[in-house]
Amino acid sequence: MWIREEIAAAVSTLGARAMELADDAALAVERRAELDFATPGHRPLWERLLNVESIHDANAWRCIEALVLGPATLLVRDAQGLCAVRFERGPDLVAAIGECSGFTFYVLDDANHFLLAFNDHDVLIGCGAAAEWVGRLRSREV
Repeated sequence: MWIREEIAAAVSTLGARAMELADDAALAVERRAELDFATPGHRPLWERLLNVESIHDANAWRCIEALVLGPATLLVRDAQGLCAVRFERGPDLVAAIGECSGFTFYVLDDANHFLLAFNDHDVLIGCGAAAEWVGRLRSREV
């Protein structure tokens, strides 16, 4: 099962308020993330992020709901392509991730103040307003 289907199943099972974005809207979210938070290039986005703080912890993604309180978009690029799902609430987003197998993902708020990335090396990366938050998380101040 591709991650797109896993996320859709999780949203349905949880009754989460979420909607998958159309392909062009998903691409616009990815472009916005690249323009605001990364250097140009062809490597994975998480390898190109700028001004980051990070923490290596397999469970750090579970803490995201403390930062993501309102609407946010979950962005995933896998072998099937690009998928973006807009969640109304951070806790629903985290719960949906928890229902899926492990995967690299990005979370952006609607105002584009922050980007969070969680990669296949169990590293949570924060950019923008999330950088300081991830630094505090690493210091266990969150």
